[in-house]
Amino acid sequence: MRGYERLEEVELQPVHTEAATTASVSYQLAHEVARQLELRGDFLAAAELLAIALAEEAQRINQTVLGELDLSSQPLEFKGVMTCMAQQQTHVLSLHAPSLREPLSAEGSVFGRCLAALRMPTRIQRLPAPLATIHAIASRWYLPADEAVQLWLEFSDITEGRCTLTLARARTSLLSGLPEDMHLKVWKFALMDAAATQLLEDGEGGAAGLNFEEYLVVRCFFGAETLEEQFRFLWRLLDRDGDGKLGRADILTALELRRAQLGWDEDILGRWVQRLFKIVPHSRSDGTIAAPELKAALHNWADLRLLLLAREPRILRQGREPNVPLLSSMASFLSPRSRR
Repeated sequence: MRGYERLEEVELQPVHTEAATTASVSYQLAHEVARQLELRGDFLAAAELLAIALAEEAQRINQTVLGELDLSSQPLEFKGVMTCMAQQQTHVLSLHAPSLREPLSAEGSVFGRCLAALRMPTRIQRLPAPLATIHAIASRWYLPADEAVQLWLEFSDITEGRCTLTLARARTSLLSGLPEDMHLKVWKFALMDAAATQLLEDGEGGAAGLNFEEYLVVRCFFGAETLEEQFRFLWRLLDRDGDGKLGRADILTALELRRAQLGWDEDILGRWVQRLFKIVPHSRSDGTIAAPELKAALHNWADLRLLLLAREPRILRQGREPNVPLLSSMASFLSPRSRR
């Protein structure tokens, strides 16, 4: 049984819990990787990595502060933060990710040994695996540790020395199998850090990157073969503020992806939201939907699964072939053919 299939026996809790640090996932990963680089003597690479992480963290913090300021009553404070962020943005754009290269050992893969024998380059680029942080993330998502580590190796290869994935790099990797007009919508759907979403820019620089945990969630969401495997990740992508319940604002935000894909206007969008709240029972006094209520409805309603990009329940998938690879799976949801 895969780790997150045990979630059928676990009640989903709100994402926001008391933590030992308020630092972002990206900074925690960068800090642990930098410590490993220092221990093996790669001090310059460690400094480069931390410089980028600190600059991006400062951008996120200032964006959060900016959102809490009232421009009408605090114009000087607002201007000061904006000026500071512009300077930080320039600083971020001037930084370069560390070029980390490690030779493949003679005891490595057969392919590596063959290349060595032919005296061809046998060097790869990869960050060390920050196992403590990765294992904590794996535990949070009920994933096997080795699966989370494999996703980190994939993530670090794509980012080429950073702890965040920019939109520009995602266009050539995570999003490459999708129609170009859907790239930005899928990107915003995957981003759950509110500050990073507001810092979004179509370029190599800036702090608006996808962190590893967000990458893991969207990979597992699109890669899951059954509703039971997928639901934890689906719920997090719907529950944007992580408070453990779905209100109309959450659903409206989540359906922006479907709206862009299918060309809905405001009226059609409103009808789908109305239908969702009609067929999903909600026992809360404030009219919001709880995780068990949504999961039960997804088992019973095929059109609701199509609406929310949810997989079929295990009982409906028995005896079928496994899902196609991730990018093809994403494209099957969001290709032009599915808009008809």
